[in-house]
Amino acid sequence: MEQTDSIQIHYDGNGKDITAHLMSSILVSSSVKAFDTIYKEAFKEANKIYGSKLQTDTYIQGGFEKGSLKWLQKLVSVQNEEQIQIDNIDFQSRVTGAVSKVVSILARIDHNVPEIIIQETSNGYTVNIKDGVEPVDELVCAILTNPKIRKAIGELTKPLAVDGIDTLTINSCNNDFECIEIDQETGSKLSYQKSHVSLIEEGNFSGFYQAEDLSYNPQKAWKFNSIEKVSDSFSGIITDEKFWSDVAASKEKFAYDDIMKVDVSWKKVRKSLTSRAITTYVVTRIEHYDKEKGVRCTML
Repeated sequence: MEQTDSIQIHYDGNGKDITAHLMSSILVSSSVKAFDTIYKEAFKEANKIYGSKLQTDTYIQGGFEKGSLKWLQKLVSVQNEEQIQIDNIDFQSRVTGAVSKVVSILARIDHNVPEIIIQETSNGYTVNIKDGVEPVDELVCAILTNPKIRKAIGELTKPLAVDGIDTLTINSCNNDFECIEIDQETGSKLSYQKSHVSLIEEGNFSGFYQAEDLSYNPQKAWKFNSIEKVSDSFSGIITDEKFWSDVAASKEKFAYDDIMKVDVSWKKVRKSLTSRAITTYVVTRIEHYDKEKGVRCTML
């Protein structure tokens, strides 16, 4: 079964070129390619999640309007009859709606934070935005963590950096699609690429450990082995300022078989929805114990 939808890409402004329906061919071609990338990658993510085999392509239909440059990109998808709906929502509408949601989230995240943080919860996922958290589903997470899509969204906003081009509007002519409206201020946010995206679980624990791979470099991780459970070990950096202050003042000395009571914070991080999870550990506090007597040491 073939489904089609015409998505309108509309740059508008009061500049001399845009009012004459002119825009740099490089910017136009980049925008067209970005749109193609966003939707093809979004449908790939949907196919992974829902186990479908939807095939998609995009086509250009040109158009003009006073004081602007706009065109239609026709989105065509071919799917089996049993794949027409997901949770009573048209498959294609679900994907285009998820793309719209992602752009909205990217416009509202806190750009003082270097990461886009997605928290896994018992009910699904939430994304940290400037004013709190936004509930999202698995497809939105997959699109949000797709680096090709995030880069392409930035490409769509590049023309807004040109003097005289003020807004970008993306809207569907057919589906129930949340209109995307991007001004110059929002465009600058969307063009900013975060260093990476993390999906995080986090927690804390305490315990008695012996350390190996010791180092006087605070930036190097130590390996800690539990004295209570042989299979329990982790590697992490130490951020206990008092500990390092005592080390610098020669008040704290340590050996590989010394016992330490440590307080630890941990984060379980995935760079994308489908990548392997990596857990990082930070030792926030250390108490040093005599390995023979098991009592707190006072180092001289």
